[in-house]
Amino acid sequence: MMNNFGFDRKPSVTSVTETERSMVQAEINMINATADAVIPLGIWCSKWRKFWDNYEWRMRHYFYIHLSVFFCNTLLCGVIIWNIEQQRVSYLDCWFSSATCVFTCGLETYDFGSYSLASQIVLLIFTVISGITVSTLPAIFIKIYRVKREITPDEETLSSTINDNSLPITKLVRINSTDPILAQRLRLLPSPKDLRTTAYIILIILILSTCFTIYLISFLAISMWLKYHYDPQFLRQDNRTVDPFYASIVITLTGFNQNGLSLWYRI
Repeated sequence: MMNNFGFDRKPSVTSVTETERSMVQAEINMINATADAVIPLGIWCSKWRKFWDNYEWRMRHYFYIHLSVFFCNTLLCGVIIWNIEQQRVSYLDCWFSSATCVFTCGLETYDFGSYSLASQIVLLIFTVISGITVSTLPAIFIKIYRVKREITPDEETLSSTINDNSLPITKLVRINSTDPILAQRLRLLPSPKDLRTTAYIILIILILSTCFTIYLISFLAISMWLKYHYDPQFLRQDNRTVDPFYASIVITLTGFNQNGLSLWYRI
């Protein structure tokens, strides 16, 4: 801490007015406040490092991260749409449309078909990114990461322990048999950690393949139906005919992700 002892008036020194004394004292107080502010910052950084070192991941934390990322996506998508539309549409409407696509709620204050093609494509991209199946993939990747690092929370596994990572049959045969060939084969068996990792990878492949299969079948079925069974006049929007394949993409993506958005004002 600085003090103002050096500013005491001496008889040999010219007299200092009260205003000047107050200004000098204010400068001293400002310097002291700045010096004191550095200490809490260092303490805060130290506490943050300690918290991060002792932090233990729980899958319930994923909900809060997931919700925060989704909300940030709505703001980002709203800004992009607002700029694409050159502020012709209010930001509130752009943000609400973005929230509809990100959170798959199906509500809208501005018609989806009234946006420009670029805005519609951006909204569809955010719909796919935030879709039901895609939003589950990060959780599975986190599971794989935790399995590889042998992080097993108590609430998820009651009987397994980190120190014993062998299959039950391995321990049973190891006790009751001394056959070296059998022991060699048992050592080649995958560990429970490897089995869990493989299961999660298979789950990711299954989710993605199922998702894209549904997308492909729906896209082909709807596009063929619109192209060969619908009169072009029923596909018109703003005095132009909507391409049936593009309409099929919109219906497939928004329908599968429970948005229900449409290119037409009335169907």
